Amino acid sequence: MLSRYLRTKEHPQSLPTEWTDKFQLVLQEQYASDLTHTRRKFDLFTELYPNELCFGLCLVSNIDAESSTHLPTTYIISADLTAETDPLALMDKLVDSAEIFFDQFFANESAMEYDVTWQEGELRNLKFFYKISRENLTLTQKANALLGDDFPL
Repeated sequence: MLSRYLRTKEHPQSLPTEWTDKFQLVLQEQYASDLTHTRRKFDLFTELYPNELCFGLCLVSNIDAESSTHLPTTYIISADLTAETDPLALMDKLVDSAEIFFDQFFANESAMEYDVTWQEGELRNLKFFYKISRENLTLTQKANALLGDDFPL
């Protein structure tokens, strides 16, 4: 769902919960006033493949979708893994990228440009790829579960 590579039958591993919980906590604390003010929350999605680490942060309404005036804003990021790469150190760098993005987003939401194609970025000598969209990753995940493995997305 998050990978920039075509993966038809390869299923990702989950990242350790202590990593994702720590990441969620950092985001909730850092953006507490913005999230409270706009009545939104972050949903975090992660995937770990032998050659890639990806995660998606979906900023969604924390009230029901019918009552919300906000469309989702999703930041998906991907970086290559090698046998020598420490996934936790890589995750820390990718988290910094997400924080930079959401700092800019909350500073001037109306100026955001959404590009659903993969863009290349670099941060602290790390090359990574990202895309920004209005996709609701929770709904995508539910659709994938309904469609099953035989339907390539």
